[in-house]
Amino acid sequence: MKALKLHEHFEQFIDEVCELINEEWPRSKEIRKSMLASSSDNLPCSIIVVDTNEEGKNVVLGHARILDSGSQNFVLETVVVKRGIRGKGIGSFLMSSSEQFLVEYFKRQNVPSEKRVLSLKTHTAEEFYAKLNFSLCEPVLSAGKVTSNLGGEALQKLSQLFGTPNTNANKLNPGEVWMNKHF
Repeated sequence: MKALKLHEHFEQFIDEVCELINEEWPRSKEIRKSMLASSSDNLPCSIIVVDTNEEGKNVVLGHARILDSGSQNFVLETVVVKRGIRGKGIGSFLMSSSEQFLVEYFKRQNVPSEKRVLSLKTHTAEEFYAKLNFSLCEPVLSAGKVTSNLGGEALQKLSQLFGTPNTNANKLNPGEVWMNKHF
């Protein structure tokens, strides 16, 4: 089993990654491909876990995408492991690999320590992420690439204009929580 950056193996794995993600969150293949095509050594970056099957073919087992949310911190989204093989350590390996990429990114980009925070939203895996040292936190204002191009002041103004999406604990919708981890 190994972790790879999707953009370095895009043509080889893109269709399989789209299918994996669409099993959990259905969307048109073209929209999904367009989102995944932005993966790079900068952010956003998609990390995939692949392994060799019985026929000797590399197959995708999992995916995670790291974004810069703008002024607040970094966001991990679209974390998924193939159905039928969950609970076998693949998710932990995917998370560890994603975190390793992010720590290397922090060093390359000289990200200040106060911004070295990775946040994620989950509906079903709060216990899993807690085992990986994630803690409950307030929701993160993120619109991916849109907020990455805005400065902190602009994000604050947008937040004031539209309000915080949630003021009750850290839930946006029933069963949905935000968690984060400091590095």
